[in-house]
Amino acid sequence: MNAEWPRKDEQQWTPKDVADLRSSGKFSKSLHSLLYQHSEQAPRKKESMVVELAQRLRRPSDVPPALVKSFNEAIKVASEAGLRHWSEDE
Repeated sequence: MNAEWPRKDEQQWTPKDVADLRSSGKFSKSLHSLLYQHSEQAPRKKESMVVELAQRLRRPSDVPPALVKSFNEAIKVASEAGLRHWSEDE
């Protein structure tokens, strides 16, 4: 975050800055709000922030284990469902 979205007050972002957001509702929205309030270079849209963060991932170890688990579960559900039409109600 420090390289991509430096703070206006020239301080460094810390792990605690991010950790504190985990208990306050929707994490990605809280992170975007924090960046937008404290960095002149923050992305205007939350979606842009997520894309920029994802593009910085270089090694499998860069991906949080909880995210890997979520994707593995999604892959399992999709593979068990097989090829079929999914209605809008599902």
